[in-house]
Amino acid sequence: MTAWTWEYEGYDPAHQRLREALCTLGNGRFATRGALPECAADDVHYPGTYAAGCYNRLTSDVADRHVENEDMVNLPNWLPLRFRPAGGRWLTPDSAPVLAHRQTLVLDAGLLDRVTRYGLDDDRVLSVRQRRLVHMGDRTSPPCAPSSRERRSVSVWARFMVASASSAENRSTAMGPNGPRRGPAAPARRPPP
Repeated sequence: MTAWTWEYEGYDPAHQRLREALCTLGNGRFATRGALPECAADDVHYPGTYAAGCYNRLTSDVADRHVENEDMVNLPNWLPLRFRPAGGRWLTPDSAPVLAHRQTLVLDAGLLDRVTRYGLDDDRVLSVRQRRLVHMGDRTSPPCAPSSRERRSVSVWARFMVASASSAENRSTAMGPNGPRRGPAAPARRPPP
């Protein structure tokens, strides 16, 4: 971590709204909160997209007086990107085991990076990597070019026995994200976060 980065380690629902606010990206005309794209608005998460000049005027009754306020409008959320295992439920950090979670705001580059690892079951881990930016080049006309790149990968760690024709010795092969690893039979384990 440098002086130009803020990094948050782990997932804590009690602090999520504060993190979303502090990780907001904007260019002076358009801003989007640092909400996770797989999470809808609820008591924990509040995805927000705002544009300069988009206000709503409402009148409220306060102490027997009509008070008129103009507030920025939360525009339609451009972030939603959800995922689930086949036949499973939609994954969010509130509905699945979070093995690791890190959010990094790179202030001098205007980037928000996120890495989350979900435990799907005993043998599978879903890794989600995301990079988000709001373009600074065109601030005069919509849509101000927000961008999000998402990469997902499933790591399957399994053991199986391989009988070699040249050797009577059985060997264990663990299938990892980079292919098979051969070695003496050992208990299967998950990779470190």
